[in-house]
Amino acid sequence: MKDEFDSRDIGQALRKVCIRGRAPGTRKVRPRRGLQTSRIAKRQPVTIPKTTRTFNIEQHGAKAYNDPTSNLRRLESDPASLVVAVHGCCSANALSSARASYGVFVSEYALNLNRNGTVPDPFMQTSQSAELYATMKALDVVHDLIIAGEDLSHVVIKTISSYLEKGLSSFIWKWASNGFKNTEGRPVVNGRAFRFLHERVVLLEKEYGTRVSFCLVRKDQNVQAGELAREALN
Repeated sequence: MKDEFDSRDIGQALRKVCIRGRAPGTRKVRPRRGLQTSRIAKRQPVTIPKTTRTFNIEQHGAKAYNDPTSNLRRLESDPASLVVAVHGCCSANALSSARASYGVFVSEYALNLNRNGTVPDPFMQTSQSAELYATMKALDVVHDLIIAGEDLSHVVIKTISSYLEKGLSSFIWKWASNGFKNTEGRPVVNGRAFRFLHERVVLLEKEYGTRVSFCLVRKDQNVQAGELAREALN
């Protein structure tokens, strides 16, 4: 079931959108089997240089496939990896009537793992806040999979948001060292959300040896997550 993709596509720009129900064509979708229940083999902590978490296509490759055992999307270079797409959107952005929503797309063959919904009122109703909230939900899925027995070595989070990708890949180290304040000494916008996400990623890296990378892609390479986010607003 291996697929060949454009070098800019890390493997989830599926040719047709299938949010719910049967997959395209006449082939019946193979029912998702239970996750492995064997004891999790704890890896050595990943040593992450405090420079970037940007996904490195040259190092990890751009090909992916649907794993027939777990129905998860994997990097071809790493059968213990997971590719998950996130998206946040907002209607009437910057207005008092704004409503934000999120989408998390894992696989069209594991529909119960996909997530979408509206961003709760305590969060700012903006597209940027929605991207961060989508990432929180994606990490919830990752933690659930690990607890259920999946031994994940590398999680790749796809996004069309440079705000999310640069924030958690590059800027986070400076923010963490100066108390999440900007150059003017004021709190970073969405700083608490960034801190929370950073701490969760560090937990995955240290406790489970799971590397987390963020990959910036085009809109047409993140269609399913975008459809889920927009669906939540209807």
